[in-house]
Amino acid sequence: MKLHLFNPDNDLALASGLSRYTPPRAAMQLRQVGEALPLWYSDPGDQVLSYGINAAWLDAMRADFGIEAEPYDHSSPLIPDPWGWSAAAKTDFIDGGLSPALLPSDDKIAALRQLSHRRTASLLAQYIVIHYPNLQLACPPAIEAKSIEQVEEALRLWGGIVAKAPWSSSGRGVANSLVIGPDRTLKMAADAIRRQGSVMVEQAVDKALDFAKIYECRSGQCREVGTSVFFTGPNGAYTGNLMASEAERLNRVGQHANLTDLAAASEAARLFIEAEIAPHYDGILGVDMLADANGRLHPAVEINLRKTMGYVAIALSDRILPPGAVGEFSVTPARGSEHSAYIASEGKLADGTLLLTPPSPHFSFQARIIW
Repeated sequence: MKLHLFNPDNDLALASGLSRYTPPRAAMQLRQVGEALPLWYSDPGDQVLSYGINAAWLDAMRADFGIEAEPYDHSSPLIPDPWGWSAAAKTDFIDGGLSPALLPSDDKIAALRQLSHRRTASLLAQYIVIHYPNLQLACPPAIEAKSIEQVEEALRLWGGIVAKAPWSSSGRGVANSLVIGPDRTLKMAADAIRRQGSVMVEQAVDKALDFAKIYECRSGQCREVGTSVFFTGPNGAYTGNLMASEAERLNRVGQHANLTDLAAASEAARLFIEAEIAPHYDGILGVDMLADANGRLHPAVEINLRKTMGYVAIALSDRILPPGAVGEFSVTPARGSEHSAYIASEGKLADGTLLLTPPSPHFSFQARIIW
């Protein structure tokens, strides 16, 4: 049985490298509002580390959807299972009452931080190019630039670039020169090099669809969990996910990309993860991908060495979506009018909009039926 921790600011914690750090206000609010979210992907007997989950809301979710996980009672021996691992996540568990003996060593945390560096996605892209040379890919693997001159050379070579800080969160620390212009992109790249030692640079592409493959590492092995189709705002920040069967999610991807190519790239990613990541990491991770306007794949946009909202959407699709239905899972700033207005039937969301966490004036985690 697991003790879940929702720490969506973990990418920021990785960037800081500190065991104690102060996240931005919005990141802290997102964490506080979403602390009940692990209830939707927990197993019976699991518990959730929280500051107190609204009892009336939890009773209603148990009655309508059969939730069996509980808030942490400090009495059961549980395996710590955060959203993502960092030195700060380890501190959160210690502060919550767990023995340090149950937690990863500082050396292991440091190794996971290095694996979370965006260069790992570039190494995956290189692996796919070598092992599947016939795949028509949207762009070459990203380069790691340690000087602004290397970034400027990539801009001259490719015309448009995406610069990414080695560690950042949900679209932040990412600059697309075709969106914000080359001057601002170069400024962001220089700042990333100054703060984190380098910046990842890749060719900008004309994106048609964002999606991901979700994997799970256990005992040195890696298995594919499923496909995630997700949505982003103009600045690249995540806004939501498609809720549907795996067949329907693949159908959506197949409208923009060759599914045979996707299967080859997905298996290559699984083999890479099993060789390079699974020996060091147990848990969920996601590989963000995209299809460009010409139907070509970018098979390694990001590797998120943590749970993802796509993983939550898959869990919700399996758990509360009626057969044949299509829905949307979203995470958005609250506008003051969010409320649950849903119909539940036999443990499923038959219609309407369900708040997945107790109502808050800051953020809204919602699942809604759209068809």
